[in-house]
Amino acid sequence: MDYSKKSKWYGCFLVVGLILLMVPFGFAEPKLVVKFGHHHAVGSAMDRYAHKFAELLKTKTNGQIEVRVFPGAQLGQEAEAAEGIHLGTLQTTIASSPFFSKYLPEMGFDYLPYLWDSREQIEKVLKGPIMEEVNQRLLSKSKVRNLGWMQIGFRHMLFRNKEVKKLADIKGLKMRAPQSYWFIEMFRHLGAKPTAITWGEVYTALQTGVVDGMETPFSGGVDMKFMEVTKYWALTRHMFSLMPHWVNESFFKELSPVYQRAFQEAAREAISWNDQQADNHEEESRKIMEKRGMIFNEVNREEWRTAVLPVYETFFRQAPGAKSIVEKIRAATK
Repeated sequence: MDYSKKSKWYGCFLVVGLILLMVPFGFAEPKLVVKFGHHHAVGSAMDRYAHKFAELLKTKTNGQIEVRVFPGAQLGQEAEAAEGIHLGTLQTTIASSPFFSKYLPEMGFDYLPYLWDSREQIEKVLKGPIMEEVNQRLLSKSKVRNLGWMQIGFRHMLFRNKEVKKLADIKGLKMRAPQSYWFIEMFRHLGAKPTAITWGEVYTALQTGVVDGMETPFSGGVDMKFMEVTKYWALTRHMFSLMPHWVNESFFKELSPVYQRAFQEAAREAISWNDQQADNHEEESRKIMEKRGMIFNEVNREEWRTAVLPVYETFFRQAPGAKSIVEKIRAATK
């Protein structure tokens, strides 16, 4: 008997058997792996959105596209993620619109103070042609495609150890501002001292007194644990947080039409899923903080609105294209 031939056959069967065993247990690599980096905390509303999108896209492509989510700014803070989408070093992310103003100056219009009065206004604009016009303007000037705008909630002021009940109370306070010109301008016109600090460093800045306060939706107070180092809320409702979902255009165009459609459908369904629970999430966040003993104070919203009106004229001078967008929003939400 030729034992050398027999051993070769045994070896072949063994290799084939191992391959067949490996595939069902997940050793086969998916055809495409997508990196989804974002700056929000693990388990936050936006992190849950990212995982929902990943789940939907995997289902729609029969597992051929795997989205790997990197929360907590593992792949860069918000400004870095926004730049990475344009450069193509990051395939997809969620980041606030002002971080794309370097490509299209009017980006950030949705964060103009007191532009929005109700969630109903916002939903009406999101369903109309205005936002799609903005998306196309940005795409013509960059490598950034918007897959949709999702809702978070109204933003309010949050303070470490001072109650703010009227506009004069905020004068001279050091307030955390995102690395965005319009937030800084808003605080300056309110009489505060804006301090630009990245999202991931805000907790420490509040804890150590580098800043006296900040602004965020209620969910930020819970998701980022700001409620541990603050005490008072001023219910200013000065902005509404919209969070767009971005994808690098070069990467997107390389996808097959079927995969492009899957990307768009997964984002649309995940955004709908997020928006359906966004309002409840904000209210639940407030209840959690009330139980913790945090104090919520109403303010004269018109007084605050009047104080920040000059921000609009400054914005329109620097970004002339923003004026027509704001006019269309006001006409649509009368």
